[in-house]
Amino acid sequence: MGYKEYQWQLKEEVFLLKESLSKELGVMEPVAQLLINRGIQEVEEGKKFLHPSLENLYPPELMKDLVSAGERIKEALKRGEKILIYGDYDVDGITGTALMVSFLREEGGQVSYYIPSRSNEGYGLNFDALKKISEEGINLVVTVDCGISSIEEVEYARSLGLEVIVTDHHMPPPETPSSCLILNPLQKDCPYPWKKLAGVGVAFKLVQYLLREGKGEKYMDLAALGTIGDVVSLLEENRILVKYGVERINWAPGEGIKALRDVSGFKDKEISSCQLSYSLIPRLNAAGRMGSAKKAVELLLTDSPEKAREIAEILDGFNRERQQIESGILEEARQEIEEKELYHDKVLVVAGEGWHPGVTGIVASRLVDKYYRPVLLISLEEEEGKGSGRSIEGFNIIEAVRRCAKLLTRYGGHEQACGLTIPRENLEELRKQLNYLAEEELSPSLMIPRLHLEAELETEDISLELLDQLKLLEPFGQGNPPPLFKSGGLEIEDYNFVGKKKNHLKLRLRGKKEALEGIFFNMEEVKGSLAHRQVSAAFLLEDNNWGDFRTPVLQLKDFYFTDYIHRGGLTIIDRRHLDKKDNYLRSLVPGNKTLAYINSRSQQNRLAKMVGSGEKLLYSHQGSINQDSLGDIEHLVIYDLPLDYSKFISFMRDISVKIGDINIHLIYGSQDLKNNMAFLQAFLPCRSSLVRIYQVIKEIAEEEVDLNRLRDSLKRLNGFPFTEHLFMKSLKVFQEINLIKPLPGDKGDKWRLVSSRQVGELRESPLFVESQQIWRESEKFQSLMLEMDKDALISLILEGEDNILSLQRDSS
Repeated sequence: MGYKEYQWQLKEEVFLLKESLSKELGVMEPVAQLLINRGIQEVEEGKKFLHPSLENLYPPELMKDLVSAGERIKEALKRGEKILIYGDYDVDGITGTALMVSFLREEGGQVSYYIPSRSNEGYGLNFDALKKISEEGINLVVTVDCGISSIEEVEYARSLGLEVIVTDHHMPPPETPSSCLILNPLQKDCPYPWKKLAGVGVAFKLVQYLLREGKGEKYMDLAALGTIGDVVSLLEENRILVKYGVERINWAPGEGIKALRDVSGFKDKEISSCQLSYSLIPRLNAAGRMGSAKKAVELLLTDSPEKAREIAEILDGFNRERQQIESGILEEARQEIEEKELYHDKVLVVAGEGWHPGVTGIVASRLVDKYYRPVLLISLEEEEGKGSGRSIEGFNIIEAVRRCAKLLTRYGGHEQACGLTIPRENLEELRKQLNYLAEEELSPSLMIPRLHLEAELETEDISLELLDQLKLLEPFGQGNPPPLFKSGGLEIEDYNFVGKKKNHLKLRLRGKKEALEGIFFNMEEVKGSLAHRQVSAAFLLEDNNWGDFRTPVLQLKDFYFTDYIHRGGLTIIDRRHLDKKDNYLRSLVPGNKTLAYINSRSQQNRLAKMVGSGEKLLYSHQGSINQDSLGDIEHLVIYDLPLDYSKFISFMRDISVKIGDINIHLIYGSQDLKNNMAFLQAFLPCRSSLVRIYQVIKEIAEEEVDLNRLRDSLKRLNGFPFTEHLFMKSLKVFQEINLIKPLPGDKGDKWRLVSSRQVGELRESPLFVESQQIWRESEKFQSLMLEMDKDALISLILEGEDNILSLQRDSS
């Protein structure tokens, strides 16, 4: 579980296939893995994916009824019949309508269009509109992005003398209109190979058939906007349409799209498929939500720069209004959920009086993001409610709604989104039935938000070459998302908050060798210090491009600490072998009270000068501490490698009993072992120090040894760790093996050498044997403290001396 409480799911690596595709396609192995994740197993498939071509568009004739529909439209054009394109108020319907109208006008057709009002008419064909259309003398109605379930409406149109051609992409219900031609690749008997076209995609295929020449490149900008906006899969044919469409939006846009780019902040800037989703597309959708979708169609059809600019600014205003209304409804809905404790439900059904029906879908999506459960948001007007639903992975919302159909006036949608109309009196029963269904289908694990990670990267793989190869996977969108990567073993070298609100976390991350820049948007606060912590990160790889300077940047979506273990109220944060210990300690001090465990007074004095001391930072010299000061300590930093396990374990048991919950930071390393060995050499007689002392004795004396002269000589001896304690202990060892003895009657400053025949072995000195035992135990304990894993360390702290003795025996 990550910092944001996502459940991470890493795609399984397919080693042999990855290596083969990498070699044959000339791409890096992580890119080959991304292709495999998208269902590509053959080299030719990979080539088609990496290099989309218009030649790979499917023949439109393969779609059921398309040839007949095309020939009927040709006949209408030839006869001068009046044709009306009946669209929808979302961006898919808007662009599909504009595409059809634009083409038919260029062919000299008498063509008009109709977009129903979202608030007054709702989705799809309706009787009043059809009557009005009939009165205008229309001969042929071609629907775009609607009509597949309009059985009664199509029959009514026919009774009025209207001929209807349905072009749609929604899932056909069990019964469909029988008295008209239907273009929908999802029909059971339709042989068209690609089943996931958007509504504008189906319209494009019809136009492609009608074209006298070319592949329809001129209309691909509209096809791209609608395909991206309707969140259909950007694989296969949709990938080709969007690839060429985005290029046209960037390099040869019509006046309407050009003006919309300008007001969206992309004047003279290249725009990607992902950026279209939060710039141009919301503004086109805002027309249908807040005003009239006809304005959006008008924008896409105009050749006048002045008129395009005027309409684009109107749509931009609609979008700002939409954002304000959305924010208000979101807050009202959130309050109702919290006050009524609806968050205990597995499906949230929230209704409000007079909520703008044009934004219920967007607000439902925001609530799904916050609560991570399916949401139905319903606007109540008199005795009826109209609303939108959004779902989470693992819960088919349209299937659930379909099973509650008896409670509804009308409904439609797909697996992740739906729209419905319901009598007010049925609301509570709908909530109960949906939650009953969710109890069966939504297990607790499905209600944890997931991050789908596509590949694990070593930091040395993160390069400009990888960035360039990732661009071959564009355009990104549904079915081909921007790849989320995972990297482990990263150290946070530095971090700070940036942006106007200081709510974006900027990081410097260190891998095995390379340092990388990272940014975590909307990360307003962090729990404790992040400095020098080790993490695994989930991220998008971005191209930071300033002039001629390019560098990869990790756009973090989540991370989790890899350097800790928690048990029994203790959290061990394992940063052993950290290079910058002082910086790590300094990063903790501004927060809660910190206690540093050190081995010597000199170390305490040094740290006090560099880091400080006082109420926020206390020191414990080998476990000694005023017990009254332990109560509110949050961080215990084991700065020095402990020397004595008895003292250390006793100290840690006091800490665990008196404090309870505490973060224990281990920041000592192998250099501390060297320091400790030097420290012990200055206090415990060892063979090497005894040999050197004896050599000096032989140099300055024949029989009598002047201790003051010996002291001075040892102090001057290069590399000798002289301390008075070591000096006196060494004399004691020499005395115990009968090497030297104090002169009788002397004050202690004069000793004499004993004949070598009377001198014993070092092992005969009780003090030397004791010192060697202390030395061995300390060295073994310190080695264990350096080498044990986190589980063993926390067991040591919680279980104490018996545990360390068994660990020592195991390591022997």
